[in-house]
Amino acid sequence: MLAPWEVRLTQLSKGGFHGRLDFARIGETVIYRERWSRQMLVDGLSPAGYFMVGRPINPSGIANWCGEDLDAGTVACASPSSELNFTTPEGADQLVMLVPKSRVIDSSDHGTLVRFPFDCDRDGLEVGLSRARALRR
Repeated sequence: MLAPWEVRLTQLSKGGFHGRLDFARIGETVIYRERWSRQMLVDGLSPAGYFMVGRPINPSGIANWCGEDLDAGTVACASPSSELNFTTPEGADQLVMLVPKSRVIDSSDHGTLVRFPFDCDRDGLEVGLSRARALRR
């Protein structure tokens, strides 16, 4: 489907696990929804060459994204190949988008930058506004 995720999933709650992954690919961008029936710990690296943006939908509890509480009103972001460490509540339902680095960063763009503070490496994710607008079209 795309560059491999380098993550380990550990089930934290007892009982049988049921998961589901639905996805759509638009060019090189991948949007997917994942559902996990049990509380999970996920650690590892985000895919090389992709920025990740995600958020819980239909939350059954609060997820923890790299030490920060993540509810339905918060967006998680990760740079390509950045460290990930998060837990999900039981009944997790998440929407995730992977955007190729080439679609987000333009070295010739010297405009205003938007900073997403929830990158696990704590350096944040900066996106040129002109490119961010282009992604919305």
